[in-house]
Amino acid sequence: MKYHRDILRLFSPYLGDRILEVGAGSGNISQLILERQPSHLYAVEPSDRMYELLRERLWENLNASVHHCLLSAFMKVENTPGVDSVVSVNVLEHVRDDLAELTMMRAVLRPGGHLCLWVPALPALNSRFDRSLGHFRRYRKRDLVKKLEQAGFGSVLISV
Repeated sequence: MKYHRDILRLFSPYLGDRILEVGAGSGNISQLILERQPSHLYAVEPSDRMYELLRERLWENLNASVHHCLLSAFMKVENTPGVDSVVSVNVLEHVRDDLAELTMMRAVLRPGGHLCLWVPALPALNSRFDRSLGHFRRYRKRDLVKKLEQAGFGSVLISV
């Protein structure tokens, strides 16, 4: 849990009142976000197994809604005017078309909103273990910045 708290501490200055978490998993980050008492957390999780855990963890929180789908489906169904922040921790490496995913993340943000993204680095460390976890890639800083710019993000701040 310290790992997740450390990540959220880095994201903290960029978290707004309405937050979308893409790939919420079992809800570790979700619960920490909810401790901040945002007006709403949209937690999106496509995995059947993780969705069940997420739903069990968040079902009592009136400020959270749990969505069993991909981001693309969430955007079609949920009519959310731009959220303040999109949070995605250890998810983008699992997405085959990461540029399309980043473009959708940009589209769901309000003007001036923030993307809080955590991804594995150092492509040279990509291994059989990564592939067994469903990872398509690891990132170099310059490559990630280029993809973020292609997706329509203006100023990019990357903390390492």
